[in-house]
Amino acid sequence: MFQTVPQMPVLWSRRPRSLASEDVKRKQLELRICFLVYQIHLDLDEARKIYMKILKIHIVDFMEWTSCISTEKQQ
Repeated sequence: MFQTVPQMPVLWSRRPRSLASEDVKRKQLELRICFLVYQIHLDLDEARKIYMKILKIHIVDFMEWTSCISTEKQQ
């Protein structure tokens, strides 16, 4: 009846060591925005369009993000 909305995976809040502080903050913000779009729409295609169009993040990051979502949905 009601779909459960997955929570933000912990790995997104960790700081990658190789990135400068500003890059880390920007990337975390971008991932959170995309995740909020997914939570609102519960639609990966819609989230992907917004993610790729507005944020212009590399497709590999999106694949990593969707695999996190898919893993949470299966649990």
